[in-house]
Amino acid sequence: GIFGIVVVTVQIFQYTDWFGYVLLVIAVITMLVGALLALFSVDLKRVLACSSLSQIGFILTGVAVLAVSHGENVLAARGSLIYMVNHSILKLVLFMAAGVIYMNTHKLNLNDIKGFGRKKPLLHIAFLLGVLGISGIPFFNGYVGKTLIHEGMLQVSPIPAFVEMLFLLAGGCTLAYMLKLYICIFIEKNNDADRQAAFDEKKKYMNFGSAFALLGSAAVIPFIGLVPNKTADFIMDLGQNFFGV
Repeated sequence: GIFGIVVVTVQIFQYTDWFGYVLLVIAVITMLVGALLALFSVDLKRVLACSSLSQIGFILTGVAVLAVSHGENVLAARGSLIYMVNHSILKLVLFMAAGVIYMNTHKLNLNDIKGFGRKKPLLHIAFLLGVLGISGIPFFNGYVGKTLIHEGMLQVSPIPAFVEMLFLLAGGCTLAYMLKLYICIFIEKNNDADRQAAFDEKKKYMNFGSAFALLGSAAVIPFIGLVPNKTADFIMDLGQNFFGV
């Protein structure tokens, strides 16, 4: 879907202004609506799904900025590209963690799974890395892409200032709803004392294959964020020509 939009932007409309502004409107709406839906949802899977909608809006914003810049905004191009890669890694981690929770509880409502991860350090670490990455915290992979898109946006004077404000607002909402999930699952205790006691029992909650896939994917998040000059730059160099800049 996203790659298709890039192809349409680059090849068919060839970075025309009107298409860039139409795409920018769609991107901003997508960012904000997805973030607001995630904020008010109490279902783990729905929050992550709405979050994906919002994060796609961030990528579309970068593509729209590139179009308005007539294909000459390298920061927007590289930011959009690396955030496509980053988002796929982040959501892989977060959805796998959600799968572990569901397979143990067979529930997705936050009120039912509250406190599940309090004494599960491996799941805790993996989920926290996903939260930090998708929230755009420095030294984690999501920061690189979102910052490049934002800096690319600042280079385009015709883009209204309120678009940047909405971009930052959507980023703040991302941190808010991800903190909601993290605090609910790993910090707070369940309102049902018996259920919390069952959650806290020392028993196997994921097999070796699941743990390897989850933690291996989560390890990529700080790796890209800590040494972006050796990781993110390499990825962006490979794909930059795809954007025609």
